[in-house]
Amino acid sequence: MARDANQLDKQIQLEEDRQRTLPKNIMYLVIAASIVFVLWQLYVLFISPIDPLLLRAVHISFVMILGFLYFPLSDKMRKDKVHFIDFILAAGALAFMYYVITGYKGITLRSGVNPTQLDIVFGVILIVSIIELSRRTTGITLPIIALVFLLYALYGANLPGLLGHPQYSFKRVISFLFGVQGIFSEPVGVSATFVFMFLLFGSLLNTSGGGEAIIDFAKSIAGGKRGGPAKVAILSSALFGSISGSAVANVVVTGTFTIPLMKKTGYDNHFAGAVEAVASTGGQITPPVLGAAAFLIAEVLGVPYSKIVLATIIPALLYYTCLFAVVDFEAAKKNLLGLSGDELPKVKQVFKKHGLLLFPIVVLLFFLVVVGLSPLKSALYSAASVIIFALANQNTRKSVAPNKLLETVINAPKDLITVASTCAAAGIVVGTMSLTGLGHRFSILLVELSAGRLIPALLLTMVVAIILGMGVPPVAAYAIAGSAIGPALVNMGVPPLAAHLFIFYFCAVSVITPPVALAAYAAAAIAKDSMWKVGVTAFRLGITGFIIPYVFIYNQTLLMQGTPIEIAVSFITAIIGVVCLAASIQGWFTRILKWPLRLLLTAVAFSLIIPGIKTDLIGAIGIVIFFVCLKLKVGVGAVAEEAKPKVQA
Repeated sequence: MARDANQLDKQIQLEEDRQRTLPKNIMYLVIAASIVFVLWQLYVLFISPIDPLLLRAVHISFVMILGFLYFPLSDKMRKDKVHFIDFILAAGALAFMYYVITGYKGITLRSGVNPTQLDIVFGVILIVSIIELSRRTTGITLPIIALVFLLYALYGANLPGLLGHPQYSFKRVISFLFGVQGIFSEPVGVSATFVFMFLLFGSLLNTSGGGEAIIDFAKSIAGGKRGGPAKVAILSSALFGSISGSAVANVVVTGTFTIPLMKKTGYDNHFAGAVEAVASTGGQITPPVLGAAAFLIAEVLGVPYSKIVLATIIPALLYYTCLFAVVDFEAAKKNLLGLSGDELPKVKQVFKKHGLLLFPIVVLLFFLVVVGLSPLKSALYSAASVIIFALANQNTRKSVAPNKLLETVINAPKDLITVASTCAAAGIVVGTMSLTGLGHRFSILLVELSAGRLIPALLLTMVVAIILGMGVPPVAAYAIAGSAIGPALVNMGVPPLAAHLFIFYFCAVSVITPPVALAAYAAAAIAKDSMWKVGVTAFRLGITGFIIPYVFIYNQTLLMQGTPIEIAVSFITAIIGVVCLAASIQGWFTRILKWPLRLLLTAVAFSLIIPGIKTDLIGAIGIVIFFVCLKLKVGVGAVAEEAKPKVQA
């Protein structure tokens, strides 16, 4: 156990742990830069739009300046002192910003064609700075990927066969990456617009107490139910994760509260950690934000953002319904009750304490889906609603005082650093594929390896997406895999929306896929149990996240594509299917289920989850057989374990 904990400490380097405590004089500089950054972003996004290259380059420049001051060169260095190398890198980012502001029109015309010497100098500064910042924020994996692709652009002409490409000079490669088809392509464009605005909204919501309101609300709704703390974890993680966009951060924020409560109630350590990891991962596939990838998918496909939100509602509901049923069946099997009455806030008390701070998320969804406003305006109005709702309640007015708003302005850019740096590093990969045509060759290679058959192609895509997502944030993993593999799936007849969501879902669930299941490892550290036990259990509990993408590839009714009746029938049967799957996973449905009935339920689950009249009929027949066996007590065991609940309701 101790060895596992030490191993976890080495593997889990959360963002807050890596950030340094800035000296007071440097902190003043950072505060000033953050204020200028936020005000400038709001001005160019809503008052006076500017050239895309200028917007994205200045955005990344601010991120690099703040990033090199916040994140130390090494974890072993003093975290209360800024190294001279950090000042040099920050100064280089400032010089780069000045160069782009004074000459962006010429840079745009020269990019990839006829660069000047200064273009090359600042292009090298940009690439080196991005790779170094992404190393500091997310670890070594993404920088290595970026470097491999950069070397491929420079020397790939020497490779034989399909992997080879025409020879490109050093100047051509650097200049091409220093443009809107390279580093400043769609991933950075999304970071400079949608991600910035939604992180500002999320920071404002958390500073005002919205995160605490979400947890208290979840406790009041589900805390007293059978196995209540696990259900609190699911509800709070779904609500919090839908706007935070980071599974690991979600585990840390909500897991420090929910995991000890689950253990206290009687859940095993590894099961408690796994529930929190799976629930937090679900936040990345839950509308409206989807870990920032929703904006990127909308940009890549050229479809309204609201279409992405609508398409992901049913898969998210299926994911959480299965998890909710799993923890309920586990609680029933072990006779675990909920929290005691004195530990539960009443709904009325939640609203009295937090006022209307639960409603900004509703406001966001209203403007996005009902009114149909752009994501930027929806996030702006939702952020404004946080201030209005906070002012409306005496208990929450102090949360939007000037000092609290200043805290929001400081936190939002800090939260943006990791996302923006990974998007920029992903831009190196995307730019290389665009310059060399590697994306097209990836498509050909995928078709050849799968012999033109869809199932092998999907399996290969899943493996690539999961491997990428193991060491890279999902939005960056999707940016890479989507540009490389997405066109191949579309060429094989998969609808574009289904193809790109398929890729993204596996990038997202990679954080609960051993051997590198980062969300599960973070939860294991809190649960004080083996990372392998937590990781394997999380993979088992989150199995719907691996099934649903295959289903909507073949039938898009689960993506809200079809008539209302078709969508409703598919949704209802799929809900029943995931509950059957949960019963099979836990081996429980009013009684302990032996393997024959568990296998029957697994077959029923797949039949019902897959839309179609034939499969629904097969599933219905299977359910009838199951209940007959249950009534006749064939293939069942005891009603419940003898263990008593550790917490009485």
